[in-house]
Amino acid sequence: MEVPKTWDEFFVVAEKFKEMGIPAILLAENAAGFTAHVWETMLIAVMGPEKFRGLFTGDTSWADEDITTCLEMLAKMLDYANPDYLNTGWGDVNDLFVAGKAAMMIMGDWTPGVLWSKDFTEFTWHPAPDNEAIYQMLSDSFGLPVGVKNRDAALAWLEVCGSKEGQDAFNPAKGSIPARTDADMSLYTDYHKWAMEKWKSDTLVPSIVHGAAAGLAFMTDYMNAINVFASSKNIEETTAALVQAATDAGYKV
Repeated sequence: MEVPKTWDEFFVVAEKFKEMGIPAILLAENAAGFTAHVWETMLIAVMGPEKFRGLFTGDTSWADEDITTCLEMLAKMLDYANPDYLNTGWGDVNDLFVAGKAAMMIMGDWTPGVLWSKDFTEFTWHPAPDNEAIYQMLSDSFGLPVGVKNRDAALAWLEVCGSKEGQDAFNPAKGSIPARTDADMSLYTDYHKWAMEKWKSDTLVPSIVHGAAAGLAFMTDYMNAINVFASSKNIEETTAALVQAATDAGYKV
């Protein structure tokens, strides 16, 4: 089967896997977050980058009809996930994937490093359905709080993290791309190089679940709403919960 490039293609492929008794996609929803992380890609697919970003700038309402459309898509997708997704954790999906218990998963660039650490290389990578030319991003970062104890040591640590040597030690093992542009490309895999090119050419869109699009309070309410939906599949109640979360955060409703 061809890798699905759209959600319509995904559901065709998913039905074929279902007939074979294989979950098409892995989810881990024993705690809030994973399905919300996957659902972001549906929001981007249906809304497009600008309208998606508008959810956090006041240009797009959280009561928009696209929210309902995306929840309907998510409800449909849940039927093709691992049946025990409500009892599955983030770390579990990697073992299920390595064991060939499901066909696909929508994850971030922390995943290649985990799979490599398990000596598993039999995987490929592609944009999420209908997310071609879109790079949903976040950034690992270390801060320097005001009045921090051992300031000199903290500064030394930050210098290491930001150095070429520090970036080239961390990112090849994790799967992420470096913040620096002078990285030693010989240390990076084909996946890294693909991601670096996508970063330069794609439209960048911030992640909700991973802290780049919204504040912690909204992020928490958002994840909890989708966590409940993963169990109830109640579109009306979930829409109301998202609108309330947006209201509390001062976004457009």
